[in-house]
Amino acid sequence: MTTEADTGSEAAKTEVKDTAGAGKYTYEQLEAFREEAIADNVKLRTKQAEYKTRIGDLEQQARKADELEKEVTNLKTSARVEVAQARLEALAVKEGIVDPDTLKLIDLFELKFDDNGKPENLKALLDSFKEAKPHFFTEAAAKSASTSSTVKMPKADITAPSVKDMSAAEWEAEKRKLGL
Repeated sequence: MTTEADTGSEAAKTEVKDTAGAGKYTYEQLEAFREEAIADNVKLRTKQAEYKTRIGDLEQQARKADELEKEVTNLKTSARVEVAQARLEALAVKEGIVDPDTLKLIDLFELKFDDNGKPENLKALLDSFKEAKPHFFTEAAAKSASTSSTVKMPKADITAPSVKDMSAAEWEAEKRKLGL
């Protein structure tokens, strides 16, 4: 049983054979070219699939790089804000703030940073906060913070007996004396 394709290829064989002497290719040569073209096509399709896979991988890596870049930017911003908050708190303590937790009321979106990431307007923010909320600051605390840089700790009473050396009754008496 011959199909249309078989009949067509038989006709092509005959035509090629008829013109073979007139400077045309032989059927065998054309068949070799066709086989070579098919092999080349397979190689090209394989390379195309490899390139598509590489493109997909590169696109995925580019997306991941973008995500990491955003994360780095967010981390840098967070670090800058945390450093600014620490500096603001230190400055506020010097200015006599009663409770440093009240610094959370300052809008940190108003912070401005220089090219090195250091906050530029901390003093101005604190001054405007101090002006708006003066009851959060004390002058005595500001003066003592600015004049004294060390805290004086009370001296330990070295003549008092150690708890290890006390009897249970002595310990109870000492606790009563301390109000415990």
